[in-house]
Amino acid sequence: MMTMTPIRHCRLWVLAIVVIALAAASSAASQAATVAATQPVVRGAIYNLEGYQAVLDKPSFKGARLAVEEANQTEGVLGRPVRLILEYGESDSEMVRRKTSALIERDPSVSALLGLSDTDMVLAAGPLAAENQR
Repeated sequence: MMTMTPIRHCRLWVLAIVVIALAAASSAASQAATVAATQPVVRGAIYNLEGYQAVLDKPSFKGARLAVEEANQTEGVLGRPVRLILEYGESDSEMVRRKTSALIERDPSVSALLGLSDTDMVLAAGPLAAENQR
């Protein structure tokens, strides 16, 4: 019997969470039936790949990237390709807030945000995401 290492177990959970998040967010895309099938489903991804939060966010980012790659190898989401726009939070909640704001302003096609593995980061980005219906 093969036992799972904590890292492998964590990666599987991260991958499962990302897949569920992509599926849930894609339901909003289904309401926009008039959008051409070639328009990508765009997800903003804010990950802290440096600093003290990197230990949480590096595996999560790898899972998100893998989920997008696998979705795009088939039919994407609702027949549309998925595009992930990465922003680096730098393990700083104020930087995460600024990056969230800039991402939403710069690319209005971002329909949902991923990442934000820590409560402090969610609290920094959450109000902006909610205010902009992301």
